[in-house]
Amino acid sequence: MEKINQTEQTKKKPKNRKKLMIIIGALSLLLLFVIGVGIYSMATETPIVEMVEALRPEPSKETLVLEEFLVNLNSEGGPTNQFLKINIALGYAGSGNAETLTASMPMIRNEILVCLRELRRETVLEEESIEEFKVQAKNAINQRLDDEIIEEIYITNMIVR
Repeated sequence: MEKINQTEQTKKKPKNRKKLMIIIGALSLLLLFVIGVGIYSMATETPIVEMVEALRPEPSKETLVLEEFLVNLNSEGGPTNQFLKINIALGYAGSGNAETLTASMPMIRNEILVCLRELRRETVLEEESIEEFKVQAKNAINQRLDDEIIEEIYITNMIVR
């Protein structure tokens, strides 16, 4: 009986030793990886936090195309017979926000119309005026949504008559 116990103990030792060697090997590889990342970080003067953030996938960007807008343009002297016909798309992150935007569509269209009415006939085609409109519309929509959902306003078509 004693010989059987010794034989079992002899068989268990190599298995335990094998597991120990695997654990030591894995820890050694992990230690080498950490040291390598540290050396790379110091050599490139890149903080480790930035390196980790670069590995994080960006949220998927979605686009919501809105129906066409048609507004009368104002002038320095008041209303004119000219109008602006414009197509706009909203750029946002995350597919979960699509339902929020669809449910808020009347409010979104209203905020865009308010911003469009501020455009003047004399400056409507200037790049600075268009960029200012985009920023105002994005900020107004996000403020009404109480969240930074809209990331970009895209103008896909614009006609002044």
